[in-house]
Amino acid sequence: MKKVIVAGANGFVGRNFLPDLLARGVEIYGIARKRIAMPEIHDTAGNLHWVEGDLYMDSDAIVQDLNAQGAQGADCLYYLAWSGVNASLKNHYEEQIKNITIAQGVLKIAKALGCKRIVNLGTVGEYVSLDGLINEKWIPSPADIYGAVKVAVRNILTVQAQLEGIEIVNTILCSTY
Repeated sequence: MKKVIVAGANGFVGRNFLPDLLARGVEIYGIARKRIAMPEIHDTAGNLHWVEGDLYMDSDAIVQDLNAQGAQGADCLYYLAWSGVNASLKNHYEEQIKNITIAQGVLKIAKALGCKRIVNLGTVGEYVSLDGLINEKWIPSPADIYGAVKVAVRNILTVQAQLEGIEIVNTILCSTY
């Protein structure tokens, strides 16, 4: 893997993921609503490029910026962005439903730039009522709107990516915080 796009690059997961990619010499195009100082990120080779923009409202502008910076043909787009992660917003319908539009923006970016694969970050919150190790055969059982929208986004992205000929890899991250 030589070139990737990371949506949500300065979020909690992104900030902890970027150093590993940089250590491997991967060229990264990070998308963030607002760029913040991240002293833990050391980009001595100049492989980290930033695009500021809101995936909910500005996906066309983000595509243009990524295009101008040379992100075409990225090997993978890591979809780590999510609106309404705070516990106080997990049942806030209006905030959570924005994530379906954000997912559409992610797919638009991947398609426009010829990206071969999307890795979609899911959550254990999609499977709250089940015991044991999560596997691909389990039926989702979200306990809040956050989990329900994560399930919806996974299903929508899976179908749309397949229609566009983009590989989709759905992942579940457990107990991150």
